[in-house]
Amino acid sequence: MRVNSRNSRSSSTSSSPKRASLSRKRFVLPDSHREYDEDGVFRSWSVSLSNPKNKATFGKKYVWTVMVIDPAGVEYSSRKSYGDCKLLRRELARSFPATFLPPLPDKHTYCALGKTKVDSESMVLSKFLQRCTQRSNIGRSQVFLTFLRRDGSQWEQAVKKDFSTRSVAQLCRQYRDSFPDRELPEFDPEKDIARNEGVEDRLGAAKAFLKDHSTALKKLLHNMERADAKLKAASKALANAASESEEIKDNQGGRVDLLTTPVGAGVVNRHPDTYNRVGLSAALMGCEGEPGLLGADTHLGMLIQGVQDELADCRAMEASIAQTEDLRRIARKLESKLNSQKNKKDRKVSVEALQLEAASALDFEWVAKCNAVVYEVPEFIKRKVAAYNRMALEWVNTVRGPESIITRTLKLEATASPRNSFDEDDDDVDIPVEVAGAEVK
Repeated sequence: MRVNSRNSRSSSTSSSPKRASLSRKRFVLPDSHREYDEDGVFRSWSVSLSNPKNKATFGKKYVWTVMVIDPAGVEYSSRKSYGDCKLLRRELARSFPATFLPPLPDKHTYCALGKTKVDSESMVLSKFLQRCTQRSNIGRSQVFLTFLRRDGSQWEQAVKKDFSTRSVAQLCRQYRDSFPDRELPEFDPEKDIARNEGVEDRLGAAKAFLKDHSTALKKLLHNMERADAKLKAASKALANAASESEEIKDNQGGRVDLLTTPVGAGVVNRHPDTYNRVGLSAALMGCEGEPGLLGADTHLGMLIQGVQDELADCRAMEASIAQTEDLRRIARKLESKLNSQKNKKDRKVSVEALQLEAASALDFEWVAKCNAVVYEVPEFIKRKVAAYNRMALEWVNTVRGPESIITRTLKLEATASPRNSFDEDDDDVDIPVEVAGAEVK
């Protein structure tokens, strides 16, 4: 594991590597994790994975060296496996209920796209870690920073020793500290009963929206995948048609040359173009470096991948909101334990400690729900709409724009291919080709 600094300002004052400070009691936002420099310019994280090592080297199937540079130039380097990242997400889910956590797809997700298993895992992990750094509450969290600092076995030990043993009171306090720019009031049962009912209504609306939206995305994805399969089959049929078109062009039938040659001794074929057929293979399958009418021109893979990603995000958001039910069960369990311990003389835990835990559990449930309905879900919807619109517009511009592949291919075919007619008076007549409602001549 290696942590050093690439910040020139820090190197001028000290020769030792710059380390971001951590507190065992509170989440701290150190200088090294400020997302803006002194001029107000946004600084982003950098995530990269080295070539994986095989099982013979580290005893695991694949182990990567994860290299991360934070916005201030502090560099982290540690060895991680896919299982280490799964453990990271599990602890992040425990730390941040009812907030959006980037999903960690199954490591076989991208194998269908022609990637090898190791390339698939590399893509999944790189994307997951990059998205984690884009969430400010995750990037500044003790869990994530410890993950970046520790190698695989040390990371597992840190989880068992430091994070799995956190009390509800610690989790609630750290949760609040992770969102310093949000107003997250403490729960007061005497004052917040009416407000709690409003929060529950909004939480129910959020659950209903995510469920309905996920269903709609699944239907859209199914139809897109079906259309993609049909278009691939059509492309294969077009390839066969193009082959037959060339056969018709080059070989119109036995002895066609004799039949199309004027009768008479010593007469040469004076009108060879009259009997020549136009080849369709260029228009069907491509010409001069341009793809054909179908196949890659549809770019449905772009849409399918975008819808798959949004569906995975919706499911992740649903699962995160469902954690509020776990918080409710924890609160009820602590209340029952508190009531049962009040009349006991031999108590392993003091009543005051149990009261603090029970109150913290109620507060944790309340603050997580408030954060979800006021901030997380509205921002999630806004981000998903923006991402979908960017993807859709990019797809439309790629497939149906004025300089799209389809349009340029048809223009090339209409202008470059000879169109021989039996009626010489029609040779100069332009036949317009309609593409997406526009005429291309």
